[in-house]
Amino acid sequence: MREFLKRTGRTSNLCLFSAWIAMRLLQFLLLCIGLALGSQVAARADEAYFVVGSPPQEETFVIRLVDTEKIQQARDILAGGSDGPTHVMGTIVKAPAFYNDPWSFHLDTNSIQFFEVAIEVCDGAIAYVEENLDEVGGAFLPNNVWCPWGSRLEQEIPTPEGAEEAVTIVSAASFGERAVAPDSLATAFGLSIGVESEAASELPLPLELGGVSVRFQAGADPDPQDPTYEAPLIYVDPGQVNFLVPPDAPAGVATVTVTTSDGRTLTGYTRVEASAPALFAFGAAPDDSAAAFLVRVSEDGSVVREAVFEQDAETGAIRRLPIAFGPENEQLIVELYGTGIRGALADETSASIGGQPVEILFAGAQPDFPGLDQVNLSLPRTLADAGVAELMLTVAGEDSRFESNRTRLEFSAAGELP
Repeated sequence: MREFLKRTGRTSNLCLFSAWIAMRLLQFLLLCIGLALGSQVAARADEAYFVVGSPPQEETFVIRLVDTEKIQQARDILAGGSDGPTHVMGTIVKAPAFYNDPWSFHLDTNSIQFFEVAIEVCDGAIAYVEENLDEVGGAFLPNNVWCPWGSRLEQEIPTPEGAEEAVTIVSAASFGERAVAPDSLATAFGLSIGVESEAASELPLPLELGGVSVRFQAGADPDPQDPTYEAPLIYVDPGQVNFLVPPDAPAGVATVTVTTSDGRTLTGYTRVEASAPALFAFGAAPDDSAAAFLVRVSEDGSVVREAVFEQDAETGAIRRLPIAFGPENEQLIVELYGTGIRGALADETSASIGGQPVEILFAGAQPDFPGLDQVNLSLPRTLADAGVAELMLTVAGEDSRFESNRTRLEFSAAGELP
C-alpha cells in the first residue's frame, strides 16, 4: 500500500487528483485568490511608503505598505497616537526594490509588522545586513526574518518615482515576495498590464496572452544582450499576470520585465531559488483554509476521497469541513496543492500540523498542470481532537531555512467517526 501511496503523486493514471479537477482547482485558486488580493497592487491609491531608521549608524531604508490597517497603524505611530508596538520587522527579500535605494534588499510587503520586543537572533544593523546578505536565511537571520531592535518610523514619503513602471513579483500560492523557484507558479502585480481578463485555454501554455509577455534576465542590472528566459502565461487582467517561472531561470537575483498589452514595459526584481515552498489556500489569515483533499485508505486498499472545504452557493464563501478519523485500520492522507516545492530535496523537507511533525508520503510535481505541486501527508490519530490546526512545510538545508505560508485544516472535536 505504501508504494501505491508514493507513486500516486507521480503517475497520471493513478494520480489522486484527476487532470480535469487539477485544472479547475488551479483556475479557481489563481482567479479567486488573485482577485481577493486586488488591494495588493491594483488599488494603488491605498499604498504608502515610510522611511525607517535604525541605529547605530543612523542608516535608513524604506518600506511599502498596502494594507489599510497597517498604513493607519504606521500613521498613528508617527503621530504619537499609538501606545503599542513601534519597531519594524519583516521578511527580507534578497533583491532590490525601486523604492529602497541604495540597498540591494527590501522587506516583503505582506510580512511587515510592528513589534515591541523580539529575540536577538533577528536583530541587525542595515549596513551589516547588506554586507552579509548572502548569509541571510542561515545562521544569520534564520528564515530571512529581520527585526532591528532600534528601528523606528521616521516619516511617510510620497510615492517614489518609478512606481507606475514597477511590478511586484510574488508566489502565486502564498503571495510572498521572498523568492520564486524554477518551474513554479508566480504572479506579477502592476498597473494596466492587460486590457481585460484572459486565461490560457490549452497546454502548452502560451508565451503571449492578450498582448502581454513576461521575461526573466539574470541580475539586477542586466545587459540587453544578456540571455532572456520567456515565461509561459496562465492568466492576465489589468492588475496582474500569472505565469510559470521559466524552468531554466538562473538562480539568484532576477530582473523581470512585463510587456503590457499596449506595449509599455514594467520592471520588477525577484529572487530565484531551487525551492520556494508555498501552499494554496482559500481566503486570508486567520481563515486561510488549505486547498486540500482527504483520502481514506481502508485495510483492503479501497480508497474514498473527500473534500475538506465547501463553497456557499449564495455567498461564494469557503468554509472548512472538519476531518474525522474512522476505524483504527484506516489510513488518512491529506493532499495539498502548492508550488515551488518540487526542487527541494526529500531529506530537507518536513511538514507539521498543529505543531506535530507529520510524515510526507510524496512531495513533487502534480503531473497534469505545469508548475502545480502536490504534497501527500499521512495524518496521525493524535490529531483527532486538534480542532483548527495550522499546517506548514519547511525546507531546511545546511545553510538556509524556508518555511511555507501557514494554512489550516480542521479536525472534528468529536474525534473518531461513529
